[in-house]
Amino acid sequence: MDHQVTVIYDGNCGVCTALKIEAERRDRESRLRFVPFQSSDLEQIAPGITRQMASKAVYLVRADGRRFQGARAFFEAMRRLPGPWGLVGAIGALPPLSLLAEPVYYLVARNRAALSRWLNLDVCELDRSSEAG
Repeated sequence: MDHQVTVIYDGNCGVCTALKIEAERRDRESRLRFVPFQSSDLEQIAPGITRQMASKAVYLVRADGRRFQGARAFFEAMRRLPGPWGLVGAIGALPPLSLLAEPVYYLVARNRAALSRWLNLDVCELDRSSEAG
C-alpha cells in the first residue's frame, strides 16, 4: 500500500470538509494528504483531472499516478485508516462492492449542499456551471 496518497476533495462542502477532518483525526501515520480542488494545481497533482471533474467526485491519487474516483476513492482513503475504518475501507474498495456503492455515492454528491444544510455544516458553494455537465 502506498505510504501517502492525495485526496482531492471539495473544500467548499460541509459534508466533504467534515469527513476530511474526521479522517485526518484518525490518520495517525499521515497516509492521507487532502487538497481542495478549488485552490490546488490539479495538473501538477493529477494530470487530466479538471476542476469540473473534481467538482463532481472525490479523487484519490496514489504516488504511482493511479487514481480512483467516487465511492472507490472514498473506500481507498478509508482503507488507509487504522482499526475498523481500515477494514471497512478494504472491503468497500473491492471492485464489486465499490461499483455497487457508486450510485449511492453520486446521489449524496449531487445533494451535498442540501445535506450540509440539513446537518448544520458549512453550506456548499457549488459552481453552478459545473453542475450542468
